[in-house]
Amino acid sequence: MSILAVWFAFTASAADGAVHYALCASCHGRAAEGIDWAEAPALAGLPADYVERQLLNYQTGLRGSHPDDAKGHQMQSMAKTLPSPSATRAVAEWIATLPAPEPPVTVQGDVTAGKALYAACATCHGEPGKAGVADAPPLTSLQDWYLVRQLQAYRQGIRGNDNADGPGTQMRTMVASLTNDQAVKDVVAFIQTLRDDPPGKPIP
Repeated sequence: MSILAVWFAFTASAADGAVHYALCASCHGRAAEGIDWAEAPALAGLPADYVERQLLNYQTGLRGSHPDDAKGHQMQSMAKTLPSPSATRAVAEWIATLPAPEPPVTVQGDVTAGKALYAACATCHGEPGKAGVADAPPLTSLQDWYLVRQLQAYRQGIRGNDNADGPGTQMRTMVASLTNDQAVKDVVAFIQTLRDDPPGKPIP
């Protein structure tokens, strides 16, 4: 397949994704910027492979099945409205084309302590917190309250509780170093300081 054919195929897929994304916009925003009052995270700019994997996890019950995960239950229902694997992929590709937002800082914590805690995270999520390995999303475009909620969910076994979810179970192991609520806030506070750093810039 020529480069031009690949480009046209991607463009068509992304356009199809925009149509399927319309239902998601009511919670996640028209530009996938996230809506705080709906407790819906920003999605724009996340890698397509990561978004696709999370949608598939919701569809298959690897994510959102814990009895205490009310938002996960809601997302399971929404993800299952996507009519086919190609539609799921198209939505993920569409989201990846949107510019990543910079949500306001709402979580306060000890940045110095958070920096030390983040050192273990950098292996997967990247030194500047913006680009990691294939299974680890960038973090700086996500709302800080959402990061706190997800880290707490991992700590409590609400997320990553299915052994078939390899990256999820790995995250449960990693957050064991966050031994209390303050540690969670500290590492999230540090992540928010990385927003203006160019990709690849070492942590000072």
